[in-house]
Amino acid sequence: DIVDTSLVGEGLSFNWMRCTIDTNNTSGFKGFFNEFFDPLRNDTAFLRPEAQESFVLEQWRVQQRGLYTKYFEQFYNVEGMPRLDARWQALQLSFEEATGHEGCNMNWYAGAWFWFTIMTTIGYGNTAPTSDGARAMVFTLGFLSILLFAAVLTKAGSIVTTIADDASDRLKLSRVNKPWVGTLFWGCLYYGWMCIIALYATFWKDDRLGVHMPYKDAYWFSFISTTTVGLGDYYLDHEVIQKRDLVAWPLLFLTGFVLLSSFLNKLSEWMMGWFPQNGPTLEENLENTDVPCFPRLEKNFLKSKKKKRKAEMLRSAGVSRKVLIAELDDIEDEVEEMYGEEEGASSSNDGAEGKGNQQPHDEEFANEQAADVVSTPVEAHGADGSAWTGTVTHTR
Repeated sequence: DIVDTSLVGEGLSFNWMRCTIDTNNTSGFKGFFNEFFDPLRNDTAFLRPEAQESFVLEQWRVQQRGLYTKYFEQFYNVEGMPRLDARWQALQLSFEEATGHEGCNMNWYAGAWFWFTIMTTIGYGNTAPTSDGARAMVFTLGFLSILLFAAVLTKAGSIVTTIADDASDRLKLSRVNKPWVGTLFWGCLYYGWMCIIALYATFWKDDRLGVHMPYKDAYWFSFISTTTVGLGDYYLDHEVIQKRDLVAWPLLFLTGFVLLSSFLNKLSEWMMGWFPQNGPTLEENLENTDVPCFPRLEKNFLKSKKKKRKAEMLRSAGVSRKVLIAELDDIEDEVEEMYGEEEGASSSNDGAEGKGNQQPHDEEFANEQAADVVSTPVEAHGADGSAWTGTVTHTR
């Protein structure tokens, strides 16, 4: 009674540890083959929580008795302690050191399934990390796996609908590609697949736990799983998960995810048809808007744009590149691009030759240069009706 109260009173859980003897001998290739392809002959009663709890209690009793005998002989026969004291010390140490973990191993299948519920954002809530290290791992690796899974799922739904539409076109069934027909088709497939998941869930609960699950509850479990709601009122028990479950359940759920994604794609396409787009799209409106988000930056941008337009008009009037750069030095790059690489290269060569033949800056040379200065009035018109007038000063 003391043993039972001390162990069972707090409740034992077997989420990540499996404490039992495999009566089916599923280790090795033969056991792996039998578990996958002959599931009806695979007895899973030894995996149930009550069976594992009985196994741990029996292992604890055996270990405690062995430790008690060992310490009693040491204290009474070797150290010469009084018999009553030796028994008391041996009993105390045996209770402290006995664990009952002999025969317990890590439940890798339950851990893999737990990570699948994180990656798919189902998150039933029947188990959750409590230590800082476990939460940090879920926060980093779990978040990354969620992003990757979301990207793959979105792409998969689009690919499936595209292939289905192409197949209907090839089979001369173009009517099937209508949005409302596609919505009905993929919706029926999705809800039908949930029925299949519900049937398997009832079988799974009865086979693994010996518990009858009503079909309406199984269908509810199918819905909260494929929609990733995961309320936690129904879930798969980690204690009884086996290797084949890591193939069957992900396949069922992933297929449901793809069907749901295809259904939502067609539904959104159908609903968008209710609101025809006659005018420009939102992206086009934002691209053509003149409302500044940052007034200071917008002011500088418009000033530069205005100068660039002025440079285009002056260039069309025959003004040289050098004069434009001198007048509009803050948009020199735009002017260079406007005149092209060839003109820029030739102008650079002319400047280099002129620099090589540069005369001394005496007073006579300055007067000659001043005499060659010519001021020309310029008037240019833009496509929008705007006009530019001014005087351009340049040398002959």
